[in-house]
Amino acid sequence: HIHGEIKLYEVWYHLSIIVCVYYAIRRKSPFIMRSVALSSLSLISLLLFYHVGGRYSYLSWTLSLIVLSYSIKNNFLPFIKKIRI
Repeated sequence: HIHGEIKLYEVWYHLSIIVCVYYAIRRKSPFIMRSVALSSLSLISLLLFYHVGGRYSYLSWTLSLIVLSYSIKNNFLPFIKKIRI
C-alpha cells in the first residue's frame, strides 16, 4: 500500500510527513498545528496499512499539506526575505 499512496518522485509528500512529525513532537508548536499534525499522521499511518479509498486519503494529505504550508510560511519565507540579491 505504501507504493500506491506515496510515489518516490512526490517529494512534497515525504517532506510533509517529516514536517508533520516535527510539529507533532515540538513543544513550542501551536496547539492547532500540533493537533492537525497528529491527526494527519494518524490518518497517514492508517493509509500505509489499509487501502481506505479516495476521500480519506485526500483528507490526510490535505491536512499534511496544510502543516507543510504553515511551516513554509513561518520558517522558509522569513529566511528568503532576509536574503538580498
